[in-house]
Amino acid sequence: MFLKEKDTAEMPANVALIEKLFMPFMFQAIYVAADLHLADHLKDGAKSIGELAQVTQTDESALYRLLRSLSSMDIFKESEKGIFELTPMADWLRSDVEGSLHSMALMLGGQPMWNLLPELLTSVKTGESSFEKTFKLSFYEYLSQSENKKAGDIFNLAMYHNTQRQIKQILANYDFSSYHQIIDVAGNHGQLLTAILKEASDSKGIIFDQSYARELALANLNKEQVSDRCEFVVGDFFKEITKGGDLYILKHILHNWNDEKAIEILTKCREAMGDSGKLLVIDSVIEEGSSKDLAKFLDLQMLLLLGGKERTQEEYSRLCEASGLFIHRAIKMPMSMSLLEIYPK
Repeated sequence: MFLKEKDTAEMPANVALIEKLFMPFMFQAIYVAADLHLADHLKDGAKSIGELAQVTQTDESALYRLLRSLSSMDIFKESEKGIFELTPMADWLRSDVEGSLHSMALMLGGQPMWNLLPELLTSVKTGESSFEKTFKLSFYEYLSQSENKKAGDIFNLAMYHNTQRQIKQILANYDFSSYHQIIDVAGNHGQLLTAILKEASDSKGIIFDQSYARELALANLNKEQVSDRCEFVVGDFFKEITKGGDLYILKHILHNWNDEKAIEILTKCREAMGDSGKLLVIDSVIEEGSSKDLAKFLDLQMLLLLGGKERTQEEYSRLCEASGLFIHRAIKMPMSMSLLEIYPK
């Protein structure tokens, strides 16, 4: 049923729609492959379905049907009958590669994400997150509970790998070397800032975040040998942000919040940066119109989970205007990501 991308131009509209209706099965098939670590088992070369069934403790016939379906989408390859190997896409499902998508597949296809998807209808009707109404606590509160440790660990690893994939693009597209003090607002464990400081050897930095991130952040600074140029400051960006930076960074922060809260965060950045500082917002920027754009579906996820949103550049401009800021330039990167360099008005 599923046709390759090159064939879709000739696909009748009803067939194209049917294919999309069956995508949840493809989604779950990828999740199952990740959960079974199939890509890890194939990293040293092709294996028979019998070998894979034995090492994953699965039914051989059922596992073959799973891999056959994924192979039809170029996720794994059946090189000969019953023999499977990695493809470029399947290689990203390995858990040991830099920027791995293994944890992302587990996060999106597992709990609590998968069970929440039917609540998208409620979020569309109300314009609000359905997570808190479903689970009686916020998404991040849910992940912090001891009984949900597995889901929390998977989420944190997915975000870690996500930043790994993006760091090279960020460093290739933006020169940080001219800044003396860089403050990463809600910088978590400092993965981005440590990479920046290793490139910008004369710069200093501050990771500004809540106390839960401090221990791992300091360990990361020591590991990457930048602790002499970077410190961790505990704080809340809704109250006050550390002053004295000539560059402030907000990476994947604003999309967690509705417009009112986003303006509050930007206003606190404006107060901290004074009249000479700059702000770099790193986030998805939605393409206008009906063009294909992954960020448009990420936007639905943010609505469902947090009541947040992805935004167009025009929408970001309105947030900046309300916060005493303006977008000086926008640098587009792959996967709908952009660097928005923002100045005080």
